[in-house]
Amino acid sequence: MEHDNIMKDIPGFPKKIMLEVSSLCNHKCIFCSTQKSHRKKRIIDDGLANKIIEEAYGLGCREISFHAMGEPLMCSNLKNYIKKAKELGYEYVYIDTNGALAAPGYINPVVDAGLDSIKFSIGAANRDDYIKIHQRDDFDKVINNLVSLFNYKNSNGIKLKIIVGFAETKYTLGQGEELKKLIGKYIDEIWIYGVTNQGGNMSEDNLGLYIDKKCEKNLCKEPFDRIVVTSEGL
Repeated sequence: MEHDNIMKDIPGFPKKIMLEVSSLCNHKCIFCSTQKSHRKKRIIDDGLANKIIEEAYGLGCREISFHAMGEPLMCSNLKNYIKKAKELGYEYVYIDTNGALAAPGYINPVVDAGLDSIKFSIGAANRDDYIKIHQRDDFDKVINNLVSLFNYKNSNGIKLKIIVGFAETKYTLGQGEELKKLIGKYIDEIWIYGVTNQGGNMSEDNLGLYIDKKCEKNLCKEPFDRIVVTSEGL
């Protein structure tokens, strides 16, 4: 009976799942723990990915994202996983990308597969600071990819939400609004937030990047909101 009283307060299986299809990343953002991870870099096994998509749906998941710490556009099967998720009945499917690989020839089929939203993570409002943050000279490429995606969406009447995430650091104070002026007409939303310690994984590394003391206290607000499965299947 005591066991029953404990179990009644535990939530059911999460309605959301984050499935990491790639732990590889083509950028080395200075605030991101991916750069110092000792995990084996890999693309998820195709059979494992399909199994997880099916099982999670069967357990009640209705929202799925195909990213975690890596860059999802490095996975060549991404469009197939999105298509499968939508065919099964997932209500919301999305990805988070740095956008450097989102050239029309790759991203358009991904969108056509049924993607509901895409978030471009852009760490600065100008090329010089972008290079400092991302450690890659891809600013112009990312902006061009974003504009091309917007045009593709509009010309084909596609219901796709385009979001930009801007993680503000001490190097980029105030640039969120600058970025909004630059790309505002091409997106649906921009999320501006302070860089964090990534659950403690970047606690020391990001000390010099915080915009205020609150950034140090990066406690997870949604421990039972979603399940995260890595490319290893963990």
